[in-house]
Amino acid sequence: YVERREAWWRGESSGTHTAVSGPGSRAELTLPFREFLLGWLRDRQVRSLVEASSGHWPTGWQAATSWPPLTYVGLDILPTIIDDNNEFVARNGSRGLQSVRFATANMIEEALPLADVLLTKDTLIHWPSWAITRFLRRNVMVCPPRYEHILFVHDDARGHNAELQDFAGFRPLDLGAAPFHLPTERLFEWGPV
Repeated sequence: YVERREAWWRGESSGTHTAVSGPGSRAELTLPFREFLLGWLRDRQVRSLVEASSGHWPTGWQAATSWPPLTYVGLDILPTIIDDNNEFVARNGSRGLQSVRFATANMIEEALPLADVLLTKDTLIHWPSWAITRFLRRNVMVCPPRYEHILFVHDDARGHNAELQDFAGFRPLDLGAAPFHLPTERLFEWGPV
């Protein structure tokens, strides 16, 4: 992300065609997801959402989204991404959100803020299983629940979870399968445009 962000700052990337957070964040590729998400949030009258990780708003799908009036907290581990996001919102407004706040967080070690919804998109697919398990134990598998709804958005492995040795890779993920065994429900699917 650091190299893509530096290229973006130098003006070497082309807006919506190159997302600093990666190709899964490109606005034109996420249109079906964005339409689903906005309808889903409105149908449930969601008032607050935590996104972990928020990714790079200036070049990502969030900037192309007309959000409902809810309280949004976006978390990311990279302070430079948080700085870019804060500057983007300061210059371009909150995109319809009632309030928006970005913060740096270690999502594996820290409990995330409370909200109606926890959204994690294309984040856990880059983590080894031990890190995902720690994140889930700290934020998802807790009593009392921290969130009314939790949305995991990522490439799906359908029952098979390959292992990553570090945070540098990528793998499809099925949180309903071993070693996670979460009671998941598939709400929406979309493929390449």
